[in-house]
Formats: sequence, structure tokens, C-alpha cells
Amino acid sequence: MTSAHHSWHYRKQALKKLHWAPGQGSSQRQLLPWRQQQALVGCQRSQGELQNFITTLVELQPHPLAVISLEAGQVLLTNRPLELLLHLDGETAESDRAPSFFARSLDQIQLSQRLQTAEVIEEPLQLQRLNGEVVDVLASAKAVTYQGQPAALLLFYPNVVKPVLPPPQKAEDEWQKFAALVEHSQDFIAMSSLDGSVLYVNQAGRQLVGLETLAEAQAHSITEYLPQDDLAHFCEVTLPILQTTGYHASEGKLCHFKTGDRIDVHRSCFAVKHDQTGETICLATIQRNITVQKRAEMALRESEERFRAIAETLPEAMVISRITDGTILYANPQVESTFGLSPTALMECKALEFYADPADRTVLLTQIKQDGCLQSYEVRAKKANGTPFWVAVSSKLLTFNGNAALVSVFHDVTHRKQTEARLQAIAQQQVAIAALGQQALAGSDLAALMAAATTLIAQTLDVPYAGVFKRLPGGNTLMLEAGLGWQADLVGAALVNAQSTSPIGAALLTRQPVVVEDFPIDTRFSGPPLLYNHRVVSGVSVAIPGQEHPFGVLGAYTTQQQSFTQDDVHFLQAIATVLATAIERKQAEERLHLMERAIAASSNGIVLTDANQPDDPIIYVNPAFEKMTGYTAAEVLGRNCRFLQGDNRDQPSLKELRSALQEHRECHV
Repeated sequence: MTSAHHSWHYRKQALKKLHWAPGQGSSQRQLLPWRQQQALVGCQRSQGELQNFITTLVELQPHPLAVISLEAGQVLLTNRPLELLLHLDGETAESDRAPSFFARSLDQIQLSQRLQTAEVIEEPLQLQRLNGEVVDVLASAKAVTYQGQPAALLLFYPNVVKPVLPPPQKAEDEWQKFAALVEHSQDFIAMSSLDGSVLYVNQAGRQLVGLETLAEAQAHSITEYLPQDDLAHFCEVTLPILQTTGYHASEGKLCHFKTGDRIDVHRSCFAVKHDQTGETICLATIQRNITVQKRAEMALRESEERFRAIAETLPEAMVISRITDGTILYANPQVESTFGLSPTALMECKALEFYADPADRTVLLTQIKQDGCLQSYEVRAKKANGTPFWVAVSSKLLTFNGNAALVSVFHDVTHRKQTEARLQAIAQQQVAIAALGQQALAGSDLAALMAAATTLIAQTLDVPYAGVFKRLPGGNTLMLEAGLGWQADLVGAALVNAQSTSPIGAALLTRQPVVVEDFPIDTRFSGPPLLYNHRVVSGVSVAIPGQEHPFGVLGAYTTQQQSFTQDDVHFLQAIATVLATAIERKQAEERLHLMERAIAASSNGIVLTDANQPDDPIIYVNPAFEKMTGYTAAEVLGRNCRFLQGDNRDQPSLKELRSALQEHRECHV
């Protein structure tokens, strides 16, 4: 039997139990529900008291109700639900005549005629409101006697259509199919009464909780199927929701009656209500075993916890980003310190923003797709404030929360890269120093050597200006002796005051390196004009050493702010030393040449021997010696002076000479 059939049948049986009597005997008909008959049997009340009692019961009826006179067609009694349904007030409802309730007046006549032969009538009707609006109802009618006259008791059910009952065999077949579906379901399906008694548990449900038969399942109350904490949740949460909405779904547990194990289930509970009265008949539930799912979820949760534990303890920054658009899916705490991004800013940025050049990520992805992974790929990254730094990226493709993603670990290698760059710069500087030293040893022209030095400085330190400033006699002025980058007419002509207000003058006076990172804000110096005219911002100046006083100053300068390292200072000092050595040698050569000219012009015979060689060979004789002895220089060079003694080697003065030579002192004989 379908639910609609049950609803219609229930209303029909309820009307059959309504009786009416004026209070003089149980055989007379009473307008009372059947359950209240026993309360009135034997009661000796006045007709007025009984009338008030009946009126009260009518007013408490939740469905629209009316009592209509069958003879006059007048409305004798209505309740509040009817007035609300037809938009009437009390006076209008009771003063009006019944035909005005019906959209078709013929319906009232046919209803009266049918009540003469039928005990209860149930037919679909159309009622009409005062504004003319039509309301579809299912009307249940019964002939009664009210206030001493024949009347019709009408109950109206809005928006209800009388069911069409299926053939009995078809209904039975449908029921059998439904029962088979429930019984063979793999889910736990059960029904219980409102007092907690179990009415039904299907076969799969019984197997799930370790019960054999339906009788065994019915022997336990609903409270025994639930663990204690789950029962408390059912009573405090599920039941109140069922009372208000009729449905509740949540996860819970069932008890296994044999092992005591707790079984994880997804529980759907609903109240089975009468389709006409809305009264809850029983409770039903469908519960699905989710033990395997729960285990999988627990394994996944444990795996995620392990992943987070590893990721969050890594010393390097780790980022998981979506491949398609670079959206950040996960970032460990080290990302904040490495890139200077707060958690809020991190969720708003893309992975491309981590790279100084976004094209590097595209190159990285291309290589990963080819090789499957990437190890220690060095690239320039940038912090949130735009500061660039070097990182070594190790990446691999993976699926993260259903997204094709890229996991990347960033290792800050800025210090190593800076060290490598510094070592490389030092190596280049050493090569430059060696090359300049070789050029100096080769006896290169001093002007050419200075020009080569300024070129090497500009190339090695990557500066636009380099210069050699020569100290002029008096020491108050320096001249740009050689340089690179300056205006052509200034080299050999530009003068700089040797004052402490100039970095060039300060280096000359203190003989210490002078480094300036930002000339415009450096309060130590106010000149010279040569540097300001060339918009110099940063520079380093070192003295070129000399025996009595520095030869001058060697400097490197740039128009952009630059930090010169101690290695850069040492490089300039080394170049200055090479220049100083070359200058001193040049000056020594000039002095020696002058001495040679003086010796050659002397009238005394002069012989020079090399005491560092065996037997003190002659290495020089002047023209006066050749004239005096008659030997040419070619004849005596490389020989010991003793050949000049001839055969007379016992001369007294020879002993004095030998003694002076051994004692390294002057001797006159």
C-alpha cells in the first residue's frame, strides 16, 4: 500500500470514529474523536457545558473545519484554520452561506445528496476566497446532527489530491521489490519506534554489528547500538534536529556486539511522518561503513603530518606552486625569512615573483619536463623589497591536492657566490698585477706603463675613470700624469691641490687608502673640481710610495655608487707598488747612467770587479785604464786583476790590498 493510500485511508477511518450526541446517551452521535469518547462516557454534564467542550475541540483542530446546515445551507461552525485558508474573519465566516465557500455551487448540492446514502465522503473540491481566488482541497464530509438540525461536518486538506490506488497485486509487487532492495542493500538500514525500540534491521546491518537474526536485533534497544559518547551526541544533537527538520546526517560509530569494536559509519537519520497529520510515526536510518575510508584518511593525515614535519624543519625555503599559473599552494616557514614575505603577502603572490627574471622559471620548468627533476640550479632570486640574491633551486613535479604542481627548495647561496666572485676578482687582479709587473720588468717606457696600469684598473674594477696623479715639486700640487676615461686634454695638464679636503690629497698626505662610497654626502671632502666635474660618486685613492716622499696617487672612480672591498684596495696598492718599483728603477738607471758618464770621463784608471762571482772577475774598465795599461776592455773583462802584477807578485802593498778586500774596507796603497 502506498503512502498516499495510507494517508487517505487514515483520514477515512478517523472520520468514521467521530460521533455526535447532545449528552443523553452513548448511542447518540457525538462530534468527538474516538479516544475522547471514554472520557465522556458516564459524564453527566449539561448541554451547554458539552457544547462549549465541543466548540473548544473544533477550535483546536489543526485542519480547516466547518459545520454546514444541510437544510438551510448556512455555516453553523468554523475554526481558525478555515478562516485563515479563505481569508475570512469570524463574523463573515459564520454569517455566510455554504455555497459561497465553493467555487461551484453545485458541489454543495451534490455533497448533501451523497451524504444521505454514504457514511463518509472524500472528494476533491475547489473553495473560493473572498477575493475570488480558488483553492484546491481534499474534502472529507460526514453527516451529523448539530444544534438539533441535520448538518455536514467538513474537514478540508489544502493542496492534497485523493490518491489513485494501484491494483492490489501491483502494490504488493512494488512492496516486494522495495523490501528486497532494503534487505539486499550493503548499508545498515534500520527503523525504531519513538521510544527507542528496534523495529527492523536489514541483513547487511545485522552482519555489520555481529547479530544473526532480526529477533536478535529487535532484542536490543537503539541505545545499545551506539557507543556512549556517540549516544550522547545522538541525544543532544541528532534528535533535536530530527524534531525540527526531520533529517540529520553526520559521521558516527556503531558497536559490534561480539567483539566490542567501534565501526566508523556515515549516518543519515530521518523521521518517518504521517503524510496527512505530520505526526512522526517512527525513526529510520541508513548508515554506511566508512572504516576503510577512515583508515585511508588517517593514513593520509599521518602522511601529511610527516610531510609538514619534514618541510617545516628544513633549513631551506620550500614552495609548492601550481604549474599552470604559479599560485602558491604551500610554503614552509623558512620562505618568510628567505624572501622577506609575510604569510598574508605570500598567499597573494605567484611563484614567478620569486625570480629576479621571471623567464628563469620557464627555463626551469622546461628542463624539469625533460629530465623529471632538477638539482641545484643556480639562479638569481629577489626578496620582497626587490633585493636580488642567489639561490640554488632543486625542483620536482608532483600532484598536490589534485593540482599538477612543482615543489621547489631554495638554498641561499649568495654568500658562496659572493665568495666565488671575490676570489675570481682577486684572481683577475693578480693576473693584472702579474701582467703589469712583466711589462715593468721588460723595461717598458714609464708613460706607457702608467697608461697600461690605468687601463687594467678600469677593466678589473669595472670603473669608468682611473688615473695616476704625480706629485709636483713642493708637494702642494698633483698633476694627472696618466689616466683613462678623463677628457683627453686633461691628461698631462689637470692639477689637483694636495689638501686634506680632497680624497686624492688626503691619500698623499696620510699615505693611507681613502675610500669614498658617496661623494655628495661625504662631509670629509669638498673637492677637487676634477672629480665633481666628472660626476664621480664613489672612488678609492692610494699613495704611490717613494723613498723620501710618495711619487703621487693612484685612483679609481665611478659615477654610480659602488662599495670598494678591501681586496680592491689591496689590488690598487699592488699596482701602485709596481709603478713605484718601475719609477725607482727608472730613477736608478738615470743615476747610474750619470755615474757611468762621470767614470768614463775620469783621468784615473778605474776597474770594477764582481765579488759575488768566483775569482772576482773584471766587469768594467774605463777608457783611462785602457790608455794607462794598453789593454782593451775586451782583453781584460772576465779576468782577475792579478794578471796586471806580471811576475812581481811579492810586492809589499799586495798584502795590504788582500787584507782590505777580505775585511771589506777601503785601502790606499
